[in-house]
Amino acid sequence: MRISALLLGILIFAFTDLRAQDVKIGARGGLNLAYLSTLGEGDGLGTRIAYHGGVFLEFGDPIDQITFETGLYYSSKGFRERFGEDAIFERANYVDIPLLLRFYLEDSKVSVFAGPQISFFLNQQVGITTGATTQVPNQFQGELARIDAAGVLGFTYHASEDLDFGIAYDLGFLRRDPDRVGAYFNQVIKLSIGYTLVK
Repeated sequence: MRISALLLGILIFAFTDLRAQDVKIGARGGLNLAYLSTLGEGDGLGTRIAYHGGVFLEFGDPIDQITFETGLYYSSKGFRERFGEDAIFERANYVDIPLLLRFYLEDSKVSVFAGPQISFFLNQQVGITTGATTQVPNQFQGELARIDAAGVLGFTYHASEDLDFGIAYDLGFLRRDPDRVGAYFNQVIKLSIGYTLVK
């Protein structure tokens, strides 16, 4: 975690030093479609509808067509797997720190972005739904790895200078539970709305 914080600090300092006059700060949040994948090694676990939200910092000017973006987001992941009328689900909560390069098309209305993301595990809940009854125990730390990593790819439509709509795909590539038999990886499709607060 200290290494990740140091890397984030270095990147922010570097881009702030280069483009101190071109920094945007905003809020972004939306819907998560989260599931678990085995990356082709077997069957994964089904999709759970969840959410994410947090703040972002974007360094650079869209006129130059390339900017750097990072942020701090609370993101709820996990899965929901149905068995007839019953289902088992997991809520796995993380803090996400993306480190993204954003490329603007010439009209600056559309941008694409990609980069790595580091996530820090907070807690989880596992529950069972039987018919109309849902049983959810108290939150617990669980046995998931404390740090996760993913590759992020997506695009954004900039409706105005302040408002944007985006879709992204987080492809987790670290095992969530390295001590267990069978490898599962976090996968998330994110639909989000962003609003620039300071520019």
